[in-house]
Amino acid sequence: MIAQSGSEPGSGSGHTFTLKALPIILKPAEHWLSDTPPDDHHWGFARTRSDYEREKAAITEQLSRLVSDLRGEGYNVELQPPLEVQKVGDLLRARDGIDAQLGIVLAFDHYPYGDPSIPLGTVTGLFPPDPQHQMLLALNSVIDHLIIYNKVDPLYSGAFIGVEAYSVLKDRNLANDMVVVTENPDRLRKAIKVIYALEKLRSERLLFVGEPGTFAGPDSGWTAFYRARRKFGFDVKFITPDEFWRDYEEKERTSSADAMRVAQEWLRNAAGVRQEELNDEKLLRGGLFHLLLTDYVRKYDADFLNVQCAVTRVATGAMTLFIPCMSLQQLRDSGYAVACQGDAAGMIPYFLLRWIANKPVFLSDPVFHEGRNTLMLAHCTAPTRMLGFDGPPFGYIARKHHESGSAPAPAVKFEPGTVTVLTMSYDFTRIMVLRGELVGSPDNPAMCRSQAEIKAPVDVSLIRENTQGWHYFMVYGDYVEEIELLARLIGAQLVKFA
Repeated sequence: MIAQSGSEPGSGSGHTFTLKALPIILKPAEHWLSDTPPDDHHWGFARTRSDYEREKAAITEQLSRLVSDLRGEGYNVELQPPLEVQKVGDLLRARDGIDAQLGIVLAFDHYPYGDPSIPLGTVTGLFPPDPQHQMLLALNSVIDHLIIYNKVDPLYSGAFIGVEAYSVLKDRNLANDMVVVTENPDRLRKAIKVIYALEKLRSERLLFVGEPGTFAGPDSGWTAFYRARRKFGFDVKFITPDEFWRDYEEKERTSSADAMRVAQEWLRNAAGVRQEELNDEKLLRGGLFHLLLTDYVRKYDADFLNVQCAVTRVATGAMTLFIPCMSLQQLRDSGYAVACQGDAAGMIPYFLLRWIANKPVFLSDPVFHEGRNTLMLAHCTAPTRMLGFDGPPFGYIARKHHESGSAPAPAVKFEPGTVTVLTMSYDFTRIMVLRGELVGSPDNPAMCRSQAEIKAPVDVSLIRENTQGWHYFMVYGDYVEEIELLARLIGAQLVKFA
């Protein structure tokens, strides 16, 4: 391995990202902020200034603990001091000082329903004059993402009136960047993680070794890459095949001894070795690939990679294939988000799932076993720290790459447990997610080396018929709710099997 958990979970590079979260308190009208409660009532807990100040302190402390817990997990989240607004004008005056990507809206009151100086009939009915909607639209115009967090004890006005306004906006497709959570800190935490993953992706500089792969037809390759960049906004650094093989030859001249040490350590860490499949030439090649990829991620300060496997070099009459399966296992175990085969669409769900779950992800090809009603996933590389970067690794058998036989590859032995499996369409408009039980780690000689068998939660043929994109992405644990939130935030249709 080349890195351990740091300021971000499993982050192996100097690339840093901070999600800045701004609590925005929708402050009650002055009528409800006197020293003694008035005779009239409204939807909401605040009837005196002491009511307001008490809850402001309590929710600020609650959010501080939540962010502290997230930072303890490795998510680099910064909680800013709360912004208090009563009217849209307050927000506009504060605009220049706002640099948060996430606003956590705390609708203690919802202007102007709590202000008895404004007749109720003047703000109900027509859209868009209703200031309820205008406040939410103004907030979402100023900040990229909003979580509207309501409480029932004590009752925030937003638990009723704010949700009504949100529903009006949602019906008009004006609330795609908003999430509503009521008295559910766990869902709040999940929403923050999903937004963290999306905003981190937007901040990334993808390191692409080779070019987008076209194995899966015309919607893959450069078409998928174009759509990914336009939708998710990351930067990219390409390393061309010519550059890669030039660097490989230099590494071969200068670092062969180091490469063999890397490969021998990988063998020592294995639970078993198929000696008949491996020789020094294959091990050296795998070690050189790993040294070169680790040089790249350090040089370019990258923790998001896509590698076009099987790119060939023809030199002195011999052909060499770029088969970095051994390296990808170690990079993923160290926290890097690494897609392979140049999958320009699949790199997006891979990255997002890795950061939502805070665990390594298994990128795989599917086989549907209708007789056993199982989904079989296989690839020639997989992480071993599937239970978490600080958890115990799974064992693996050191083998050669299945199709080419030209370089080392791990056969990871997956353990039973609940898993989430995700696929996404090439244009990112459709997502399929399933929760199932991993029941076995076969050793089928006709498939790629690392193999997982998952008991399908429905007729497995339904999963096949709803397949999206090229690869399947598996992570241990139940993240279906997070994927539902993700689909909402990126405007994707969701098919769920759980």
